[in-house]
Amino acid sequence: MSNYYRNVTAFEVLRASKRDFEALAKVWEPEGYDEDGFEKESSGLVVIYDKDEKGLYIYSEESGDIERVPAEALKKLGEIIEKAGKPFLEFGWADYCDRPRPGSSGGGEFRVYPDGSVKYPSVVWE
Repeated sequence: MSNYYRNVTAFEVLRASKRDFEALAKVWEPEGYDEDGFEKESSGLVVIYDKDEKGLYIYSEESGDIERVPAEALKKLGEIIEKAGKPFLEFGWADYCDRPRPGSSGGGEFRVYPDGSVKYPSVVWE
């Protein structure tokens, strides 16, 4: 059996106060159960505070998915991006597998904007 992973990392440490980091960390991962009684899914993305850089850093330890971050957390992240005077926070991801399989590797980028939206680049093959 093959194990598939998605490594996600922000391209930079985002300047933020410790207070903003704590507010983001509080809403980052959903807790509890959904309306069907299932445990809410984790995004697999970790938010840490880098005291030397005075900012927060987002990455996945094993496999992450920005689409599973709660809307409330993306909104808060957007507020922090705006406070930092940035137009967006950019991330890269790498898909990989512990056994080489057709289509098991690749990657891409996405951005989180001050309004909390997530956008992917458009790729057009000619």
